[in-house]
Amino acid sequence: RSRVAIDCTGTADVADRAGAGVIELPENPSMGIFFALAAIDWAAYERALAERDPLSPEDLAWVDAHVPGRAAFLPWARPAWEAGEFRIVDEVAGCATLEVALKAPQGDPPLARCRTRVNGRFHPGDALALSRLQQAMYPWVHDFARFLRARVPGFERCYLHTVSPYFHA
Repeated sequence: RSRVAIDCTGTADVADRAGAGVIELPENPSMGIFFALAAIDWAAYERALAERDPLSPEDLAWVDAHVPGRAAFLPWARPAWEAGEFRIVDEVAGCATLEVALKAPQGDPPLARCRTRVNGRFHPGDALALSRLQQAMYPWVHDFARFLRARVPGFERCYLHTVSPYFHA
């Protein structure tokens, strides 16, 4: 018998199975896939953001209803959503939401660092839920790049440079 066990599961699975008291949180840790986009004209994107018209009350209501706090890709996200081309935030398997964070390009070559975020009510040790989420994430990342190329100024030539091979916290 070991006198010490280190549980690095992120959800205390080992400790729980050993009979130790654990606190089950109602939501999962934020999980996702890292990916990088190349060939972005970030200055053109920032100019388009600065030059866009102020969001209308209708647009602001749409943001509140569909993508709270995520107005960065408006006015481009709403027409894509309404045309059925791409949902900037999507529900997966009835248990989680899928969304993205995007950071300005850095490095050589300059790559925009991105990360999907999956938040919801599922246990990170539930292999079936994780499989469903991962199955949804990879096509969503490709659809996100396609949406950017088609609709967002500065991203007309962007492409996926790197996509992480695994889903992680």
